[in-house]
Amino acid sequence: MKLLIINDYGIEGGGSENRIRLLVRELLKRRYFERVYILQLEGTSASLKDDRITYYFSSGSLRNSYKTTKDLIKKEKINLVQAHNLLALSPACVRAAKDMKVPLIWFAHDYWPLCAKRS
Repeated sequence: MKLLIINDYGIEGGGSENRIRLLVRELLKRRYFERVYILQLEGTSASLKDDRITYYFSSGSLRNSYKTTKDLIKKEKINLVQAHNLLALSPACVRAAKDMKVPLIWFAHDYWPLCAKRS
């Protein structure tokens, strides 16, 4: 199976990135997925080096996030999408996964994507 993880800053950075990095290592160690794809914002680093991890980048615009996600799902034959936060990459990634009929898990580590006023 192939997993696509979508997170604005990939697996390098703060709280959610640290948890995602640990998750990816564990999933690959236990061989739950043959390959993990990570979609993150252009200009961020692809730091975790492993033969079974492939990085893709998106500008973050609604149109580009949607198209990149949809193309990636189709090209790599993704079986499961796991999205985290989606502040910069936008929820258009979620829409692309739904349109491609791929199972999706969306983690809102912060409530900002769900409540723009943060109240």
